Amino acid sequence: MSRLILVSGAGASGKSEYAEKLAVDMHEDRLIYVATMSAYDDESRKKIEIHKKRRINTDFETIEKPYGIEEIIPFITPYDSNKKSTILIECISNLLANEMYGRAETGVKAVIHDSGMSQLQLQPSQRIIDGITAIADTQLADIVVVTNEVFADGMEYDASTMEYIRQLGRINCELATMSDMVVEVACGRPVVWKGQ
Repeated sequence: MSRLILVSGAGASGKSEYAEKLAVDMHEDRLIYVATMSAYDDESRKKIEIHKKRRINTDFETIEKPYGIEEIIPFITPYDSNKKSTILIECISNLLANEMYGRAETGVKAVIHDSGMSQLQLQPSQRIIDGITAIADTQLADIVVVTNEVFADGMEYDASTMEYIRQLGRINCELATMSDMVVEVACGRPVVWKGQ
């Protein structure tokens, strides 16, 4: 039986490091890192390089997938059919931003209307939930998913940003319900909210 583990936390909380160590410790065959961030500016390129450097001396194979998470399924088959791959998806907040606001690699941008929703959008949150469910349903891999907590500042933002926050919250709640284990990382310290 494959496991789904959700790791959440605020920016720079240590959640990525925790999730990487967890994935390394639990893997029995292939160790796959699904990178969802697009390199669209200097800050994102710097973050990508930091994450790559952390993985240098590990067994991670990297798949860059800034959108369409379900498309990794053909690439996750374990080398040994008696074992499972372990997949680390880093991270849902980037994946959602790419799904909502365009696919940088193709130059296609979504058009955000006054309502905050794009005519090109068919609930990106549902596409992501369905994609992760499809990956889990293959039973080929244990999955560690990293996500951000962006809900605590109490600020009111423009309609587009509020829609992003709403959809990220929906994804996080759905994944927490589906997950065998839910961990929140704060100040580098994990707190297990579900499972063990």
